[in-house]
Amino acid sequence: MDFISYAQNFEDIMLWRALQHVKNGFYIDVGANDPNMDSVTKAFYLRGWNGINIEPVTQWHEALVQHRPNDINLCIAVGAQKGALTLYNIPDTGLATHDHTIAQNHGYSIDEIQVDLDSLTNIIEQHGVDKDIHFLKVDVEGFEGEVIKGIDLEKHRPWIILVESTQPNSQEESFEEWDEIIVGSQYKFVYFDGLNRFYLAQEHEALETYFQAPPNVFDNFYSYHFKHYYDRSHDQERHLLEQQKQIKNQSNHIIALQHELNTVLTSKSWRLITKIQRQRHFIRSFRSKCKHWLRMRMDYLFKKYIRHALLSLRQCAESIPFLKKCALRFKNYFPSLSYRFVALSSDNIENDLFDTYGSIVLSDDIKLETDDLLHRKGCDEQHIISVEQLLYIASKDL
Repeated sequence: MDFISYAQNFEDIMLWRALQHVKNGFYIDVGANDPNMDSVTKAFYLRGWNGINIEPVTQWHEALVQHRPNDINLCIAVGAQKGALTLYNIPDTGLATHDHTIAQNHGYSIDEIQVDLDSLTNIIEQHGVDKDIHFLKVDVEGFEGEVIKGIDLEKHRPWIILVESTQPNSQEESFEEWDEIIVGSQYKFVYFDGLNRFYLAQEHEALETYFQAPPNVFDNFYSYHFKHYYDRSHDQERHLLEQQKQIKNQSNHIIALQHELNTVLTSKSWRLITKIQRQRHFIRSFRSKCKHWLRMRMDYLFKKYIRHALLSLRQCAESIPFLKKCALRFKNYFPSLSYRFVALSSDNIENDLFDTYGSIVLSDDIKLETDDLLHRKGCDEQHIISVEQLLYIASKDL
């Protein structure tokens, strides 16, 4: 079966090459970070191994607890002795460090957090690790020297130790502080991969042969990063093909509909229906115009005959004393209506003032209001009429 490498620099390939004969081995990962991405221990966990994952950042520790239930997952920092430590964390990255300068150099926002600190020796003994530690991996962004000082390598002897030996995010090596401690504890430096230094316990020198060449085609592996992005690209490609297929089907459907539409538009029945619709529209328009003309004509005739009737009534009232007396009383009780009656009963254009104006303002400031006409005409102004017009209306009065 092909080996899937989850580590960022194929560290797990080198370790698996040397330790694949071990069944259900044990590891310690200091600075474990994400349980999957860039994890040195993920491939071993999937093959039945277990161990201790140490991660002081809560975000990554919670992920480890969720995805590594068979491991011991500790949310502490590791140093030379028990105590507390200030960490400068860059969220959503694996760049948490004790060195504020290093954190600033990354150029991201920084969260300052306080974490518990303990030594590896104490952690191993507190959790009763009484079996072989097959490998110890240390990646703590510049704090590696303190971690190495906190383990008794005479008492606890991992088969393989790999330690990140360059400055964070650089190729500048920085292992002088702790290299002598490891080598002085009967370990042999056997491999440098450009990022980490690998040390082999002298009692397991037979494994040195596995560190003579970097990961290569004969290790029969592929990268989880490649597989991850390949699967994503494959899913996107499949989704794109499905969309293209849907678009093609829709295009064919549109072409079929267009063909059907053209068939309908060129048919004799459609041409006949078009002519009928045009005639129907002409008839409706003609009927509407006729109605409008008749309405205007009826309105004109109605006003004309009403004026003639009122004029005749007025002339009759002027010739009969009894009716004239009744008209005077009507005028006294309803002055506004009497003026309206006078205006309607006249056949002169000057008497149409009440149809045009909302009110009449006389020269002696006597104002006659016709609120109903103001509302109907939408007129909000006062209009002045001449004295001649006023005298003309008065001459017609009863």
